[in-house]
Amino acid sequence: MAEKEPFKLIKLSSLESNSLNFNFWLQLKQIAENDTRIRLVIRAKLNPLMKVMASKYLQPGADSIVDKLSDFFNNHSDLQ
Repeated sequence: MAEKEPFKLIKLSSLESNSLNFNFWLQLKQIAENDTRIRLVIRAKLNPLMKVMASKYLQPGADSIVDKLSDFFNNHSDLQ
């Protein structure tokens, strides 16, 4: 974990010694009392073949993360 700020930010990044170099940010921003926006950023240094193979899984994976977070916060409104 590279950085974290409760209820706002989580940053993950690969170890420098790892051959797969990536960064993953999850940002939460409250717009109104019952309106929080989620932003996911994934950056990875991949060769062209790996990029094509990984890209078909990244969007469904990101959508799944957002869905799970949305369900969690909808069911735990006491956390706000």
